[in-house]
This record gives sequence, C-alpha cells and structure tokens, in this order.
Amino acid sequence: MSEIVIRCDSSCISCPLGRVLAIRNYKEKRLVGVYYCPNCDKLSICKRGIGFRINTQKKLEPVCTNCRRELVDVSLRYVDERDNRPFNSESLIIIRQPMKNEYTIIKILKSVFFDDLAEILLYSFFLKGEGEYNIVNYEKKQNRYKVIFSGFISLNKIEIYYDPVALVRRSYSYWQ
Repeated sequence: MSEIVIRCDSSCISCPLGRVLAIRNYKEKRLVGVYYCPNCDKLSICKRGIGFRINTQKKLEPVCTNCRRELVDVSLRYVDERDNRPFNSESLIIIRQPMKNEYTIIKILKSVFFDDLAEILLYSFFLKGEGEYNIVNYEKKQNRYKVIFSGFISLNKIEIYYDPVALVRRSYSYWQ
C-alpha cells in the first residue's frame, strides 16, 4: 500500500489537517475538498484558507484570497499513457509484477471501470507502490492475451491535474 503526501500552500493559521493531506488509496484520487488556484499556483487542502462568493445560481463557489479568481477542483493523474485505451470494456486487466523468471499476479480487474491506461497505472501504484509492473489485457471472447504496459511505475510521474476547459465553462456561466 502506497501513499502520496500533499502539502497545503494556504495561509490559514489553524489548519485542522496539519497542512498535510495523505492519499492512501485509489478512491481518494478525486481530491474532494482540495482546491487549486491556477493564477497564483496555490493549493488549499481545506476550506479555511479560501474565500467564497455567491454566483448567479445562488450557490457558493470557492475563490482565491489573493487574486479573487475562481478555484478549481483537482484530481491525481498519471502522466504517461493518458488517452491511451488499448482495451475494450468487456476485457479483463491483469496486473502482474516480475519475480525472477516468472510473474506474480497482483490483481485482476474489469476494464469497464477505467477510462484509460493512465488510470490503471495510478491504481497499480496505490495497490503496491513504486516498482516494475507488467499489465496484460485479456479479451474473454477471443481468449487472447496482450501486454499493454511493461515498465516502472514511479511516484514522480503522478501529477495534480485540473481541467482548464471546465474552468472556462464555469467562468462563462458565472457571467451570464
């Protein structure tokens, strides 16, 4: 089991989390309650260090206390293999680790739960941590195996990601 530690950039004094957020499993990759200001490049892990304003739909939205721009929701994402989907929704994904001359199967997953290979790599990191992995796509109907990834999964290739298109869409709806 691996963990990723995120440090808060907010200027609040009494942080309930101790200015550190530890992400321990794949389900926490959405980073609920963590906000990022793309203008100031600051990350806030709780609601104490940010401001709020009411938008046209009478809902509170988070804003940066420095520049007063809207904050965005963030999530974790693996840098490599984004938008690469070498599997279909009916196949199985087999995550293996090399052990001397053979492989040890760590987990067998349904591919329908993953959008691309980058999500499977992030899931593998949270499963066993950094290391050498071999990921196989098994198509049940044709009874075919195909290696879709073979390499090292590293913590350095995990990034905090926000969707700039969603940010523009939300800002545009704010002014209407």
